[in-house]
Amino acid sequence: MTEDKPEAQQKETDTSRPAEDESWKDAVAREKEREAGGGRNDARRSPPPPPTFPTFVAGLSTQVLVYLGMLTHPATGKSGKDLFEAKYIIDLLGMLQDKTRGNLTPEEQKFLEETLFELRMLYVRESQTTSGPEDAEMVGPGEQT
Repeated sequence: MTEDKPEAQQKETDTSRPAEDESWKDAVAREKEREAGGGRNDARRSPPPPPTFPTFVAGLSTQVLVYLGMLTHPATGKSGKDLFEAKYIIDLLGMLQDKTRGNLTPEEQKFLEETLFELRMLYVRESQTTSGPEDAEMVGPGEQT
């Protein structure tokens, strides 16, 4: 019931096969990790800034700039206006200002006030330059351009 291959050749064949299977499985596992983490485990990326109130506000502000068409979307690389979403995030920042009143440092309060002022002015400017049926739809129900 044994094969006619020499014993050394059988061992070589037996050990090489599982090693190939394992390397393939390892490669698939690494690819799944990259996809699941969105590449966030990449050692070449710098760590994110510490979670502070100003970095939180700045992150939301960046989203507004993307929705106003002033920055390209980081995932798609495309630029376009979505005034409805821009207004929603500006309103979120306004609500955050109301709810945190009296609980922020003077620097944080000033940063939030100045950021909100700038974003509101940008929104007004962009909504006034919006003309055409496709842009009007982005504003949302009940809103005026």
